[in-house]
Amino acid sequence: MACVRNCDLFHQLREPYGDVVRTGPCEETLHLNPAVPSASLHTTPKGGLTLNGIYIPKGTTVVTPQYSLMGDERNFIHPNNWIPERFTTHPELVLDKQGFVAWATRKYSCVGKISLLEIRTAAAQIVKTFDIEFAPGEDGTTMFREALDFFTTTPGPLYLVLKEWKN
Repeated sequence: MACVRNCDLFHQLREPYGDVVRTGPCEETLHLNPAVPSASLHTTPKGGLTLNGIYIPKGTTVVTPQYSLMGDERNFIHPNNWIPERFTTHPELVLDKQGFVAWATRKYSCVGKISLLEIRTAAAQIVKTFDIEFAPGEDGTTMFREALDFFTTTPGPLYLVLKEWKN
């Protein structure tokens, strides 16, 4: 989770603020690091397709990478900055909601929504149970620098120290 960089965020997640605090960090993490960065391939329909005045013939394979959509300044203000509030208390930072495509759409979107519930639950339980810090020599960059895109992202290593949280 990108949240590991901000200790105050862990304390906020432990507070009983409800879904507002838990939603922002999870969705912002998916915004900055989509699970499927390259997206899936689609074929243009019978009769073709016209986008922005450009005709694309039928049967043409097209793709819009999710990473590109979510990093586009036409969709988000400061798209490459960590701002979890854009999905909760500052929705004005999202210029076009269609630019946030963390999961599949249409008939496959249900699986993604279930996954997000699991992520929120797991993240909340982890930060309520442990103090989390980088292991000695770890700065969190290798996880992103060595990430691979095999349709879904396979992150590089991230070494953490988890200590039982005593409140």
